[in-house]
Amino acid sequence: MQQAIEEGYILDVLKNYTSYDTAFRIAESSKRHLQAVDLVDETEATKKLMRWVSLHPTNIVQKVQIIVEHYRANVRHLLDGHAKAMVVTSSREHAVRYKEAIDAYIAKNGYRIATLVAFSGTLTAEQVPGAHLAGVEPPYSEANLNTGLRGRSLPTAFASDDFQLLIVANKYQTGFDQPLLSAMYVDKRLSGVTAVQTLSRLNRTYPAAGKDTTYVLDFVNDPQEILDSFLPYFRDAQLTEVTDVDKLHDIRAKLDAAGVYTDAEVEAFTEAYLASAKHGAHTAPLKAAADRFNGRYEDAIATDNRADLDELELFRKDVGTFVRLYDFLSQIVNYHDTSLEKRSLYLRLLQPRLTGRRDTDPIDFSTVELTHIKQARAAELDLDLASGEATPLKPVDAAGSGASRDPRMVRLAEVLARINELFADEDFTPAEQQSWVEGLVTVLSADPVIRTQAAANTRAQFMASPDLGTAVSEAVLTNTANHGRMADLYFERAELQLELRQLLGELVHEAVARTR
Repeated sequence: MQQAIEEGYILDVLKNYTSYDTAFRIAESSKRHLQAVDLVDETEATKKLMRWVSLHPTNIVQKVQIIVEHYRANVRHLLDGHAKAMVVTSSREHAVRYKEAIDAYIAKNGYRIATLVAFSGTLTAEQVPGAHLAGVEPPYSEANLNTGLRGRSLPTAFASDDFQLLIVANKYQTGFDQPLLSAMYVDKRLSGVTAVQTLSRLNRTYPAAGKDTTYVLDFVNDPQEILDSFLPYFRDAQLTEVTDVDKLHDIRAKLDAAGVYTDAEVEAFTEAYLASAKHGAHTAPLKAAADRFNGRYEDAIATDNRADLDELELFRKDVGTFVRLYDFLSQIVNYHDTSLEKRSLYLRLLQPRLTGRRDTDPIDFSTVELTHIKQARAAELDLDLASGEATPLKPVDAAGSGASRDPRMVRLAEVLARINELFADEDFTPAEQQSWVEGLVTVLSADPVIRTQAAANTRAQFMASPDLGTAVSEAVLTNTANHGRMADLYFERAELQLELRQLLGELVHEAVARTR
């Protein structure tokens, strides 16, 4: 990248980088009934609330004003008046909302600016509630939102003088070559190679019009993270090893064998998705698999089954690995296998549904008011690529090779590490510590009262048993012959008694659970 910039083949897109911070305040509506009490999952509610704020008309309108006025003041006159800009959004709904808001803003102000929007598939009225796009009836798509194409493809129309702003949701973030593109307005989380590929849409030179300036206005990302994403490719991009293209088949087989989705569901999804059928037709196969995964996940949590949790977490990680690996390898390898492409489409949309929580009723934000919101310019920066150090890029040769670990061995290693910390001032070898801990677990697991309680209760309930503390102390006493000094320290230190009870209790509960 450095050589290409220095020799004038591409531009440095981080030279004019401006970041914005969004500050907002929310409150419960005065219309809310005070006696009503809503209990929601905190993580899920926070995620949905942040999305609600990001889609709030006031938030989008503020950003639209910044975008349009920045384009008019700083970009429109470049390249002999032909310069164009891209608005990068985080979802198809965001893209439609931005299209609606930008068109309304430029119409209100009488600006001679026209927009195009790019995304795949269609969106129903239920997916974009309350949208009002002049002369357009749902379902929304590129075909009915982009008027004035006159039979031209979207890239061809954007290259003409008829359109200045291109609003995208995933589409055209990679592989889009338009030298007139001079500014990018980012309202989507970007990192790693995705950040490089997206912002690099700006780096095309245009010597005929003297293109030497680009602008990035970023509403969500940390400038340092963006800089760190570019650094590995700046001076001397190196791979530590090579990529095995057959790994994709290995991951596919591994995912298929997990039993989260079926071949029939993948086929039903693909047929509906590619046919642009109604929203429910292609979401039903996704929901079936997501419900299956999330149900297993909640059951594993309820029964404290660490082995199942590890397997499910590994499946979720492998889904992301497959999608990323296919995106990369399919550009350079023709696999002659449509099943891989089908799974890529299916798993890409399944991934965000693998939440580990069963579907719950939608959270009602009708009583929530956005009382204040402000977009504040955080910094205008020249992100200096020459100032940083890059690490070699990791290959994808180990992709999907992970395996769930034996939960007993993992937990035992954690306990021994903690025991080592507790006895840091004493001269006990790791072997002595392990022998002591395993001896105590054996004694406790053989205790009929402790064993019955561990088998009949969740881990949290078992840990609260008053019998556990007594049983641990008795086990330590019976094990003094070989570990007298450790037993002495146990009875001398109250904090050691409390922590050892916790650590041993967890190991015993797991040991009993495995034998049920």
